[in-house]
Amino acid sequence: MAVQFYFLLLFLGVASHSLLRLLADRGVPVAATQTFPDDALVGRAFALGLLGGAVFAIGVAVGRTRSGRNRLASDGVVTHDESTIAALKLLVPITFVVGCLGIAIVTASTGRIALFASNIDDLRYSQGSGLGYAALLQFELLSCACIALYVGIVARHGTPMTWAAIPASLMLLVVFRVERTPLILTVAFVAVSLMLAGRTVAWRAIVSWGLALVVLVGGLGVLRLGDGAQQDRRAVAVRPLYDLAPEFREQAFVYDVYPSSHAYLGVSGLAAVASSIVPSGVLALGGIDKQTIYTDISRDYSATMRQLGYYTISKPLRVGVAGELWGLFGPLGLTLGFLGLGIMVSRISAIVPRSHLGRCAMGMAGALTCFAMVTPLAALAPVSLMILLPVAAAALLSPRLANRGV
Repeated sequence: MAVQFYFLLLFLGVASHSLLRLLADRGVPVAATQTFPDDALVGRAFALGLLGGAVFAIGVAVGRTRSGRNRLASDGVVTHDESTIAALKLLVPITFVVGCLGIAIVTASTGRIALFASNIDDLRYSQGSGLGYAALLQFELLSCACIALYVGIVARHGTPMTWAAIPASLMLLVVFRVERTPLILTVAFVAVSLMLAGRTVAWRAIVSWGLALVVLVGGLGVLRLGDGAQQDRRAVAVRPLYDLAPEFREQAFVYDVYPSSHAYLGVSGLAAVASSIVPSGVLALGGIDKQTIYTDISRDYSATMRQLGYYTISKPLRVGVAGELWGLFGPLGLTLGFLGLGIMVSRISAIVPRSHLGRCAMGMAGALTCFAMVTPLAALAPVSLMILLPVAAAALLSPRLANRGV
């Protein structure tokens, strides 16, 4: 699934870039004022994107060979472990409350609600400043939505509380973070979880959910980048298009900027990823200032593009997994990185736990792997930790519930 998602993003990126260039030539607002890579850079980015995808697919094939036959077909039936279901149900209200606590902390710190802010995009990137893991507590709402979806759709043990938790969690994340991530990740989670359970999804459901997701994501694109959009109706259509697969446009620049204008990040980029999951206070105990090592590719690339005069924005810019691997170690990083990622994905997909708890965790891991295609690893690592942590807690809680006869 991760390979298909990668190629989908690649072709969406090329298509959206081509359409935006056409609109820019016609003077359409938003598109006419943006900086785009030229045709030579786009052609190179597409070729390198295809190369990375091919190596990715090879890595998946190699991993499947080393893992043996995927056990999905023979292990499709999940054991009816009532204790794990009870643990997951118990975690739904717990994660919801913790997530609301995170929202309260961030809102109190900024004094603003993202959906109603005049500069939504800028607020999103600054609302967690100085709060550390307290800001990441918001993502427990995403964990809540995933767990509730698993209980209701996959395990078929939904209750009024679990069904209500799904829209409530996602709505809160939309209002207070105005992100596409919760909507897309929950859909990916359900797809992976159903696949692990050996169940198929009707094409009508895929089409209807896909269209609804496009509408919601497009609407969020208008809201996030909507300053002044009401002045020209054409801009309303351009803004979500500009927000569609933007990683490809940045990758076209990344392949040119590194190393001609900026040296590869190398080990320092890996250090930024590793430090992202360690609180700054803990690093300070060892005499390490997190700000000096927490300069991942998205921040470094944004700063470099400002220095080169391409952009004036100060927020980090996503360059996708291909751009990140290139920015770290160049062609070697792109090749070996995709090969290793493919092997890792195939080995993970070959593990199909029989318990509901295990499959819920694997569904989350699969969805997060898809998001590694577009999200900077330094940003994804702590979010993944917060999302998966409740399931780890459920693993500890499940035996106690079983001993009590729950």
